[in-house]
Formats: sequence, structure tokens, C-alpha cells
Amino acid sequence: MSPHQVLWLRNDLRLHDHEGFRLAQASGLPLTVVFILPEHWIARDELGMNRLGNAKATFLRGCLIDMQRSLSDVGLTLHILSGEPVCLLRELLGDNGTLITSEPQAPEESSWLKQLSDVRPVITYHSQTLFERQQLQPLLNDFPSTFSRFRRWLQKQPDIRIKQDISAVGLSLIDRPLTLSAPVSWPDQPGAVIRLPLNGGERIARQHLQDYIWKSRSISHYHQTRNQLSGLTCSSLFSAHLAWGALSVREIWRHLVSWEQLNPQSRAVRALKDELLWREFFHWSLVVHGTRVFRQRGLKEHASDEHTSDEHTSDEHTSDEHSAEAQIQVQFDDDLWQAWCRAETGVPGIDAGLKELERTGFVSNRLRQNMASYLIHELRLDWRLGARWFEQHLIDADPASNYGNWAYIAGVGHNPRPVHRFHLNQQLRHYDPELIHLHHWLPELEGLTAEQILSHQSGEHLLTRYPRPIAPVPSPE
Repeated sequence: MSPHQVLWLRNDLRLHDHEGFRLAQASGLPLTVVFILPEHWIARDELGMNRLGNAKATFLRGCLIDMQRSLSDVGLTLHILSGEPVCLLRELLGDNGTLITSEPQAPEESSWLKQLSDVRPVITYHSQTLFERQQLQPLLNDFPSTFSRFRRWLQKQPDIRIKQDISAVGLSLIDRPLTLSAPVSWPDQPGAVIRLPLNGGERIARQHLQDYIWKSRSISHYHQTRNQLSGLTCSSLFSAHLAWGALSVREIWRHLVSWEQLNPQSRAVRALKDELLWREFFHWSLVVHGTRVFRQRGLKEHASDEHTSDEHTSDEHTSDEHSAEAQIQVQFDDDLWQAWCRAETGVPGIDAGLKELERTGFVSNRLRQNMASYLIHELRLDWRLGARWFEQHLIDADPASNYGNWAYIAGVGHNPRPVHRFHLNQQLRHYDPELIHLHHWLPELEGLTAEQILSHQSGEHLLTRYPRPIAPVPSPE
């Protein structure tokens, strides 16, 4: 077998700002481009969950179809395979192939690349982050316990720069045919509804970036509207495009810098930059802490629960069984868990979010926090159950942000206090006072007032046309 190279795409489904294609072009060897859907992403576990719910599968397919079209325009083929990644790649590489792929994030990916590097050369590049490992190495050697310390360290490093765009325009590579057959059996997708700008694909993602910042100028009210429960311009909606790499986080950052130059002292840009830095913080935390992130006690397993003065309002989420430690070991109430999965908790503010997430693959950051708080502090279920359920359905699946945020609410992550419990009646009153979101997803409650809903949620005056709360929401003290 003659020398060749395999570019394995995972969460970098784009041509712009893509180091992998530059590396492949520099070598000049024939290239096979592949995306592999791991079999265990579709297989259901003992709790009936997998990693690819209907909406998530719809979004991913959109990204892959768009990538196929873009590669076809430059004479390359994207081969979409299904199976065990290490076995498939070993067969593709043969005795004379070199693997090019993005840096691992989760322990699962690290394990795959370790097995492959034992038999063939593996070249990696950064695709998901603002910064590269060598830029942050002093920080990674003593990783900060809070986001505020992470951000302050970055602010004190004037020499750290965001890498410039690596354009894929002008690609000229020899497409290497593929004889291996491993077709994907996509899950059935009845009822999945994904609306623009949350359809998958690089073209849609880049157009949305332009529209959000420069055409509609929705960025200008980001800091004021980002916690609203519904609306397609309230928050940036970049997270799904970032999670699958249809949009480069460095490109977003460059656009924000340009906006900031024209709009000095922009609170909106500072707020969105902070969210991108939160995403960065969670990414490197997972790189540093590895499997500890997926354990029930999380980062508190070998650390004191000391308080700090940090605050968290992150926007991203997602992951699943990325290590054996992530298996749910504790006892739990199956009736409570099944009620959660069916969106029948009897708490309308939670059920509306559960229905929206399963149907569309997306809910607002504020509602995610409320849902996590309810599962952890009212249902008293293992927080990793919620993280796994989110990963199955969320189109912006990202193991670092998902587990990082759930651990934060549970009090076992990078959080300033042992627990982060939300008063859900206050949350509903503040963020959906007209019940617009709630009535959209629970039309059977149309005509009821906020006071009636809040009274039902706390178990004080139950509604006759809605199930009793399985765990009433406590009234704030």
C-alpha cells in the first residue's frame, strides 16, 4: 500500500479555519476524509439512553450533508462510516497511512488516539478552542479552581494571541478512493423540529454569525436578553455550531473584536466573550482533570469544599458515558426518573423545558439551569443522569461544558459554593411572567394565570387538569 493520509473529522465539520486540511495539503499525499459515527452512540444503555436523540441526529446529518457538498466542490469525498473507530481507522490506515485528526477532549477520544498512535503515526491539531495547549501550558500545570482566576490569568498574559484564520480556500488534494463499507443506520427521527438558525451546516452557521452581529445587530442586546426562555435572537445560538465545529470559535472572537472596535465599552460583547471563555475554561478543565469530571463527587472527590467569590452564568452544555466512572452507581427512584423522561413531573415550568428539549434539541441556558436544579435538588437524582439525558437530546452536545455545568449546579465542580439551588417559582415569575414559553409547550394550560401555575408547582393549590407535582417546588424563604 502506497503512502497516504486519513483525515478523521469529529467535531470540526467545516472548511474555514481548519488546520487539518492545511496539514493534509502540506504533505501532498492522497487523502481520505472520514467521519465515523461510533456504534455505541446509537445503542441504548441499561437506562434506555443513547447519545443521539432525534433532534441531535437531524442536526448532525445537516452538518455532514453540508460538509459533503463543500468537499465535493474542491474534489474531495466525505466518507460517513459507522462502527468502532479504532478498528475502522486501523483498516483505513493499513501499513503506510498517517492519521490527521483534532486534539482529543474527552478521555474516550484520548483512548482512541492512544491505541491508534501505537500502530501508526498520528498528527493532531486544535479545532475547538481559542487557545492552543502550548499557549496555556503554565496554567494547565496548576489549573485554577474557578473561572474568575482563569480569566484573570489570561488578562495578565498580553503576549497570548488568538490564532489567525487558516483558510481552506484553494485546496488541491488527491482524493483517495475508499473500498471499506460501513454504512450508518441513522435513528428514526419522527417529530424532530429544528428551525433556522439552528439547522446544521457550515454555510448556515457562518451566515448566522454575519446576520446576528452585522445584519440584525442582535449582539447589541445580548446581555439584556440572553436569559429569556424563547426567541431566536435573544441569545447568540452559536453553541450547536461550535459543538460540531461548523463554526470556528476563533472566527466568532474576531467578529466580536471588530464589533468592539466600532462600539467601545460594549457590555454585550464583554458578556458574550465571557461565555466563550467559560466554554474554554470547561474544555481545558476536562483536559486537565480527565475522568474525575465524570465521577459522582466530581472535582470534590479529593479536594475541600472551600468557598470562593466566583459567579457562573454559562451558556453551553452536554456529554455521556466518556469513562467507566460515568456509570450510574447510586440507587435512585425509577418512578421519579421515568417521570422526568416523560416530561411528567407535574411541575409545568420543568415539563415545558423537557418537552422543548426532546422535540427541538435546544432550550435556553436559564431553563437548563432550572431543569438541572430540579433534578438534583428536588428529585435528588444523580446529577450525571441529567447530564446523560441532556447529551442524548441537545444538539450542542459538548462533554466539557455539559458535565462542567451540571457539576456546578450539583456543587461538585468549579463552583463557589457546595450547591447552586434555584428557586424555580421565582425563576418562572421573572423569566416567563406572561407564560409565553410555558403555554407554547403546554397548551393544555392555556388560560391559567402565573399565580395558579406557581401555586400548583409548590403543591399549595393543585390544578385539576394537570398532574400533581412528584416533588413540589419549595417556596423561597
